[in-house]
Amino acid sequence: MNDKPQNSETQKNDALENDTSKATPENNSKNNLSCEIVQDLLPSYMDKLTSKITNEAVERHLDNCKTCTEKMQRMQKTENIANTEIPSREIDFLKTVKKKTKKKIFLSVAAILAVVICLVGLKLFVIGDELSPQEVRCHVGVSASGTVRVYDIFCLSSAKNLSSISYKEEEGGILRITFRGVLASSLSTQDKLQNTYEPQNRLTRIYIGDQIVWDHETNISPRISAVFHARHEFVGDMPANNRSVQALGMKEVLGDFENELLTDEEPYGWKIILKSDVHISDKTMTEMKMKGYAALLLATIDNLEYITYEYNIETYLSGLEPKTMTITIEDAKDEFGLRFYIPTFDENGDYIESVEEPWEEHEWTPADLESVMRQAKLDGSYLW
Repeated sequence: MNDKPQNSETQKNDALENDTSKATPENNSKNNLSCEIVQDLLPSYMDKLTSKITNEAVERHLDNCKTCTEKMQRMQKTENIANTEIPSREIDFLKTVKKKTKKKIFLSVAAILAVVICLVGLKLFVIGDELSPQEVRCHVGVSASGTVRVYDIFCLSSAKNLSSISYKEEEGGILRITFRGVLASSLSTQDKLQNTYEPQNRLTRIYIGDQIVWDHETNISPRISAVFHARHEFVGDMPANNRSVQALGMKEVLGDFENELLTDEEPYGWKIILKSDVHISDKTMTEMKMKGYAALLLATIDNLEYITYEYNIETYLSGLEPKTMTITIEDAKDEFGLRFYIPTFDENGDYIESVEEPWEEHEWTPADLESVMRQAKLDGSYLW
């Protein structure tokens, strides 16, 4: 019975001793911070830079200190205002930069466009570009003294005016004439064109673009220039044959026809079978043109030795009469005077005689072909 009161009393004393030990000055100095220390720590505390133990000590102090709490609140308010003003200033700065950047971009684009417009205008209205022979019509003549004169010049494009004529000599007596044109305007005129040229050497051939217009004292028609460019080695090359036919304009005169190549053995030939009938009244002229076409093809296809035509003559009485006409190299020589002679000399250099040049060794010129074209009355236009 006496033990229980003693135990209870003992417990009270122990508890009192524990409370007394917690309240020692040493513990108070460790756990209670002064206002000066807390206020020094507030910036780091607010920025969350302090440790957990320091945070707990500052928070215990703030719970019981109105002065430090109010100071922290003032600091938070000031920080919020600063955070609000800084983004506002940054936004204004970014807007200014963006506005200036847009202005610079606009001015740069405008400057580039202005330069491009100036260059395009210079190209179109001042410099111009080279005109093809099909865009210009003119005559080209060479005087006895060798002076080249371009006259009756006319630009076939209504949207352009001729701006200049240039001349360039090449080896072999070749002269190239180039026409340049600009967009038609009041600034461009043909009055100042240089239409005469004094060559440095004797000329043998004149080009306008890639077209031959003059060769060995002869004006060259557009068709002959095209035929000369279309010459080829083998009659077995049908695509090349078709280019020659197109250059000559054969189907424009003879109508459509079928082709049969006779190349199984020499001599190599080409049979042309007309689909259109030839009226008796047109027989003489048509056959002359057929001979002319044959001579030109024989001259410009190296291994071709004869051409055969098959066609029908439409008569007044007997109806259609089938006919076959073959033109050989010898026929072409006799019909169009295509026998060429070269002189021979003895060992001392004295002339002996002139002998006929073999057909296959002759270097055909546009002037040779033009002679056949004129005799066969195949093309009478020499204008460009």
